[in-house]
This record gives sequence, structure tokens and C-alpha cells, in this order.
Amino acid sequence: MIILGAAFEYWMFYYVGRFVGGMMGGLGGMMGGFGYGYGPALVLSLTVVGIICGALVVVGAAMIRARPGEHVAWGVVVLVFSLVSFVDTGGLYVGAILGVIGGAFALGYRRPP
Repeated sequence: MIILGAAFEYWMFYYVGRFVGGMMGGLGGMMGGFGYGYGPALVLSLTVVGIICGALVVVGAAMIRARPGEHVAWGVVVLVFSLVSFVDTGGLYVGAILGVIGGAFALGYRRPP
């Protein structure tokens, strides 16, 4: 969800923003003609942050599944990068919240006796 949210955000701000900016007669005209007043570098950097965080959350979740003995280390990875993904809306916040919950479960896991 975090990766999909980053791609959606890029599409929303870049393509839709440019279309609306052109239709509204320069909605982002003072900011370089980019829709909603966001610069292309900002939108691209937030998208890259979202994709990297999403990929690391997926890798961390897969490693928790593959190596349950290292659940604390990979739980920290999932938790940290889920929190960092809030910078880029974290998959419309749902992906980041689910990542935080999953990371917390991984940290709190205790093996049955």
C-alpha cells in the first residue's frame, strides 16, 4: 500500500496538477507552472522516499516470515520505515498504520514454550 500510495501521489500531483493548473489559467503559475504549487523536485523526492520505504517494509515483512528467529531486528526495520513513510502519506496513511501495527506485533512476539 505504501508503494501504491507513492505512485498515486506522483500521478495526482504531477499529471492531474498540471492539467488542472493549465485549465484554471495558471493555478501553479507563480511556482513555475506546476499544479497545486508543488515543484517537480519535491514531488519526485517524496515519491522516491515512499517507494524506498514501501520496498523496505515489504523486505522486512518477508524476512520476518523467512527468519522468525530474527523477528526483533526485522520488526524494527518494518516499524522505522513505516514511520518514515508518513512523510509521503504512507500509502494514504493506511499502509503506514498497518506497517506500524505489524512491526509492533513482530517486536512483541514471544515463542510458545
